Amino acid sequence: MQKLFLIAALTLALPVIAQAQETPRTEIFAGYSYMRLDDSGLTNQDRDLNGYIVSTNTTVYKKFIGIKTEVSGHFGDLQASVFPQTNQGQTLFLAGPVFTYRKFQRFQPFAHALFGVGRLRLDNVALGLSQTATNFAFAAGGGVDLRTPLGSKIALRLFQADYVMTRFNSNTSGNLRASTGIVVRFGRVE
Repeated sequence: MQKLFLIAALTLALPVIAQAQETPRTEIFAGYSYMRLDDSGLTNQDRDLNGYIVSTNTTVYKKFIGIKTEVSGHFGDLQASVFPQTNQGQTLFLAGPVFTYRKFQRFQPFAHALFGVGRLRLDNVALGLSQTATNFAFAAGGGVDLRTPLGSKIALRLFQADYVMTRFNSNTSGNLRASTGIVVRFGRVE
C-alpha cells in the first residue's frame, strides 16, 4: 500500500517538477516587426514601416517576473507631393519589466511595459538633406510564445502587439507595432 501511495505521489509531482525545470533564465527573441506610424508631424499621413526586432528577457523573480531589453528598427519611404522621396528610419531602444504567465506547457502569454529612447532619421539624397532626432519612447503590450516540436529551448513568438508612443520635438505620436519571430531559451530558474 505504501508503494502504491509513493508511486501516486511521484506521478502527481513530476509535472510540477518538470515545469520548474523548464523555466528559462534568459530568452532571446529576434524577428520581423511592422509598425503603423501615426505621423502628426511633417505630412500628417500615416505610414507603414517594416523592420526588425531583437530582445532579451532575463527572469529575475520566481518564474514570472523578468527584465526585458529591446532594440527595434523600422524603415520606409516618406511619400509627399511636395518633396522628392525621403527615406525614414526609426530605431527604438527600450527596457522594462515583463510578466510571463508560465502555467501552460504549450504556450506562454506575456505582457510588458518598456521605456527608453527613439531615434528618428530622415534622409533625402536628391536634396542632400539629413535630419535626426532622439527623444523619449514608450511601449506597452504583450504576446504569446508557442512551444515548438524541437523542444523547450526554441519557441515561436506567434505575435507581439504593442502600442508605441514616441515624442520627437513637439510632436507626440501613438503607433501600433506587430512582431513575430523565434525565441531561443538558455539556462533555467531553480
